[in-house]
Amino acid sequence: MISASLRVRPLLRFPVSHRALSTGTEIPINYMHGQPHPVVKPKEEYPEWLWKIDKSPTLGALEKKYNSLPDGFDGLSLLEQRRVVQLMNKRDIKDDNLERST
Repeated sequence: MISASLRVRPLLRFPVSHRALSTGTEIPINYMHGQPHPVVKPKEEYPEWLWKIDKSPTLGALEKKYNSLPDGFDGLSLLEQRRVVQLMNKRDIKDDNLERST
């Protein structure tokens, strides 16, 4: 039995879905004592680069793409091939770690 002092509380408890947050909604993620929680701003107030973060294709999207190409994997650009290899390696490492833990 875990004592009350050792129980781990979830870090974030959103009252609504993160997709449903509208402008002016307070986000309960503040970790500094005595400071207010951040509030969702209008999209125009955020820097433009924020909306361009990690638009890289997923492994599933890349697999669909190279399966539909007549050249297969060779039909992908060099950057796409590199991303496929990285994502496959990452998936294999996670699968291996899961097998070892069970």
